[in-house]
Amino acid sequence: MNAFPPLWLVSVFLAIVAAFLGDGLYYSYRRGAISYIRWYGREGPYRRATEPFRYWFCMAATGFGFVVCTVAAALMLFLTIVNW
Repeated sequence: MNAFPPLWLVSVFLAIVAAFLGDGLYYSYRRGAISYIRWYGREGPYRRATEPFRYWFCMAATGFGFVVCTVAAALMLFLTIVNW
């Protein structure tokens, strides 16, 4: 089966994205704030102490993206090995 782009390349890309998301989650948790960028250009942090709902909501959304990228990378790697 010829897939375009190759499954191994998709797996590597998803693993890299998952690594960046995981690093950002760890950094935000240790720092106690998660940064955001609004559509109209304003940016700043949601702090765990002052805005706990927004902080934990953003952490949960980023964590969900991390899990999805990790599972997808593992699936693509599995499919690459099976189709080899």
